[in-house]
Amino acid sequence: HLLSIMTQTNMQCNAITCSAAISTLAEVLEWERALQLLSSVVQSTVESSTVTFNSTITACEKGCKWGKALELFSLMPHASIQPDEITLNTLIVACARCDELEMAVQLVSVMAQSRVEMDTVSFNATIGACRMFGEWEPR
Repeated sequence: HLLSIMTQTNMQCNAITCSAAISTLAEVLEWERALQLLSSVVQSTVESSTVTFNSTITACEKGCKWGKALELFSLMPHASIQPDEITLNTLIVACARCDELEMAVQLVSVMAQSRVEMDTVSFNATIGACRMFGEWEPR
């Protein structure tokens, strides 16, 4: 709906404006609408970006929809979008927040395999998840 309103009012609809709209939806916990907007963007002539996907993954994280966030992550290569450290950090946080410690730890391996550089957020999110579950020892 947002894309059609923007087109009707001659507003420029691009990855930046769509990412901003998705970020706003994330802030108000409207993850379903964020997914709908991303779907509209992908199906339209608007070029999506890593930021667009990251914004939608964040919306899913805030709604504790880690499975949807992982689905988006798996779709990124099909849309020729390269995940970055923000993508993976958000996924780690989503999994940890939603009590999915195993998946959070697996995502650290994904980061290493995909050559995405871990940063302070990556380590803090993973350590925080382990602390939440009392898991300090390797399995």
